[in-house]
Order: sequence, then C-alpha cells, then structure tokens
Amino acid sequence: MQLYLTMGFQTNVLHLKTYKQKLVVFPRRAGKFKAVVSTAEELANATQLQGPLLAIQQEKPVTELVKVTADMKKVNAYDKLHINLILADLRSKSMLYVTNRPKEGKKCITEVSPGIHVLTNDAMLDFAWPKSLALGNSFKEMLNKYGDDEASLNEMALQLMTDTTRDDKSLLPCIYSSELEYKRSSIFIDHFRHELGKYGTRSTDAMSVNTNGEVTIYERYIAWDWYEKTETFQIKQTTE
Repeated sequence: MQLYLTMGFQTNVLHLKTYKQKLVVFPRRAGKFKAVVSTAEELANATQLQGPLLAIQQEKPVTELVKVTADMKKVNAYDKLHINLILADLRSKSMLYVTNRPKEGKKCITEVSPGIHVLTNDAMLDFAWPKSLALGNSFKEMLNKYGDDEASLNEMALQLMTDTTRDDKSLLPCIYSSELEYKRSSIFIDHFRHELGKYGTRSTDAMSVNTNGEVTIYERYIAWDWYEKTETFQIKQTTE
C-alpha cells in the first residue's frame, strides 16, 4: 500500500511539472508584467491548444502470478497475526487480557485486576519496558490532573502518545537487536526503514465510555500528513 501511494504521488508531481512547463500566463493588462507572467518570448510563441488538456496516462499495473508451494501452505496466517487486547465490562467492573501468543505456561485469556494496564509488542502485559512504565505513570498523572472531570481524548493522545524520547540502550530488554530496539524504544516511533518495509507509528486512538453508554473515539492518523477525527455514538441499553 505504501509503495502504491508513493508511485501515485510521484506520478501526480510529474504531471504537475509537465503542466507548468507548458502553461503560458498572459498579463491582465497590456504592458504591466508581474513575476508570475510568462516571458515576452514565451508570449510571442504561444499558440492556442486544441484538444484535451494534458490527459493523464493511466498505466495498468502488472500482476505477477506466483505458484503456491507446499511450504506456503504450511504457513498459518493466524500465527502471524498479533491479538493483544484488554476487554473491560463496566457493569461487572471486570477486565480480561486476551492474546493468541501466550507465554509458556500462560493462558490465552486471563482475568486481570481493574485499573491501568499497558500493552506492548509481542503480547506482553505490563512489561517493565522503560517506555511502558513512563506511559503508565504519565496516564496516572493525567487522571489525577482531571480528578472526577472527564479527560480530554485529544489531549490524552497528543500528550501521552507523541513522546519521541528514546530509552537508554542499557535499559533495553535485548529481545531483538540493540539498534532495532533503540529505534522502537520511544512511545511515538519515528518512521525508519526496516528489512520488512517502513516501520513507525501510523495512528493513535483513544476511546472513552461513560456510564450512560456514550462512546467517544478519537483517532490521529497519517496519510501524507497527520489528520484527526472524532466519532461519538450511543450504546443501546438493554434490560437483559
């Protein structure tokens, strides 16, 4: 997807440059030239274009077919997918930790105490990674700041999740290479090139649920530039 977007962007830039090269700008008033007006030579040689205005040439992508091998069939896509989340029931005030990659001797579904928990990569719950500890402490400070008032999701996402401070290399868990862990050690990861492609933070989401069933979701995501949006909806109350 990233490669497709990059190619599309480059095509648009090339098309715009070609258009500007062919464009001739005449002065609004004879004899009064401004910086944006074409040169006298360009004005003298200008001709009226007949036909379509620089039509965009759409190149059809070439799809390469690959024969499915026996080794490909052995790969379980489910094993490649990380499921790592916390489920909370406001009515029973209970929380469950769910993962499809439990550590040895651990369960896929585990009940956890209600409160603040931090999830990290590789299905780790409340792992003592410096950035995990920093994020948990910052979140507690923000909740103390608001007290009984409702916390701002926008502020929560911007202040808590955009921290680019990297950890001291001596504090890294040494699960992967030190260079990779160092680049991934900040809460917000600046994009960098990895052997599997471009790596980095692409979106940040924050969600709040009130006791009356009102749900608000805030999202900040990148699509050439950073954008944000907020959605609000109501959970239908049942008597069951």
